[in-house]
Amino acid sequence: CTFTENEATSGAGLCNNYAGSPTISDCVFSKNAASSSGGGMQNASSSPTVANCEFLENSVVGTNENGRGGGMSNSVSDATANGRTYNCTFIGNTAYLGGGVYSYYASSLTMFNCTFSANVATQGGGILNETSSPTITNCIFWGDTATSENEIFNSSDSTPAITYSCVNGGDTSNGNITLDPDFVDPGNGDYSLELGSPCIDAGTSTGAPLADILGVSRPQGAKVDMGAYEHAGK
Repeated sequence: CTFTENEATSGAGLCNNYAGSPTISDCVFSKNAASSSGGGMQNASSSPTVANCEFLENSVVGTNENGRGGGMSNSVSDATANGRTYNCTFIGNTAYLGGGVYSYYASSLTMFNCTFSANVATQGGGILNETSSPTITNCIFWGDTATSENEIFNSSDSTPAITYSCVNGGDTSNGNITLDPDFVDPGNGDYSLELGSPCIDAGTSTGAPLADILGVSRPQGAKVDMGAYEHAGK
């Protein structure tokens, strides 16, 4: 399915409330605009399955606490697929808090092999965690922009577990790297990996999806690649 150019207060593309937990796979959320939260998708007290989806140029126009989650906003929710959100891209989304994803109040998102880039926010260009401690594995956060924390912003009571991920300005513990992922052609929307990218064979197979966003089986090489795209040449 494609959800494009819709408008709403919350969840302009799709709004899941109060135990509404659909399975959402191979969908595109593009250029949707919310006035408060969840430009692409809003999850409130619900736990949908989200896999192989693209969140592109969605926006939230509100400011401060009323401008949350350009791509996806979660409140008391786990956007999961058998315990995870996987193989999703969050590209070019905008919001005051959490350009790509906003995770709030016990929304312990578990995310595998997602790619964040070109998202824009005042706080947390890629993702903002407030009173929330997600698990992030095999993901790429690169080229997002914010006044405070370009890639990942954590409130004082949020302690995410980030492993085997590429985070610009992050750390190199727990299998993480801080090197340019070498996207093929980000200017034209191609966020797959160039041959020789440091993200190739740099992830972990533990808990990772068996195929990438395009259906390419994982791993192609010695290890699973970071991000939504598995390099077919490795």
